[in-house]
Amino acid sequence: MEVAHALFLQKSARHTVLAQGLPSIADHQVRKLLAELIMMRLFDDLQEFLQGVAVRLACGAPYVDGTSAVLLVPSFRSTTAAEAGFRTYNRNSPVLLKWSKPKFVRDATKHILAPNENLHSACVAAAGQLEEMRIVRNKVAHSGVSEYKDVVKKYYGAHINGASPGHLLLSPRFSPNLLQTYIQTCRAVARSVVKG
Repeated sequence: MEVAHALFLQKSARHTVLAQGLPSIADHQVRKLLAELIMMRLFDDLQEFLQGVAVRLACGAPYVDGTSAVLLVPSFRSTTAAEAGFRTYNRNSPVLLKWSKPKFVRDATKHILAPNENLHSACVAAAGQLEEMRIVRNKVAHSGVSEYKDVVKKYYGAHINGASPGHLLLSPRFSPNLLQTYIQTCRAVARSVVKG
């Protein structure tokens, strides 16, 4: 688990360096687009991290503090077997696993990990933050995300036309800006998930 956590921290550190370099880019549109790309990669890295933690737990790896997960099945012998187990064990047909919401994490792991497992409780504790980041990430990736207007309203007090995700992420109205806040949030969620 320490290795997975360290790898995620390395990735988030790269995102931090990129985010810190954005003010040096003269073209504001390019800055916003790069902020959006960083946001997409950050959230995708977090989802991969959550999946990696679940797979390692299913293989019997302990949390960083040395405690072991409560498994509902015998531990798997490989990460490949664990991933297949999440998709197929006790299911009528294989499912596509998602890791972007606490509900999805629980659904992906419900037949393998105990319901009160720390992975679940850490994700639930950060549900509001994860949902906000998911909405912003999806607005970048898919454009037509209706919930995005609620995120804009949360920060600006009203819906603002032209408040693109890049604009929101880099707005000087917030210190640190939201991109930096989201990077810090992901690091905190990762630490909580692995009991670091």
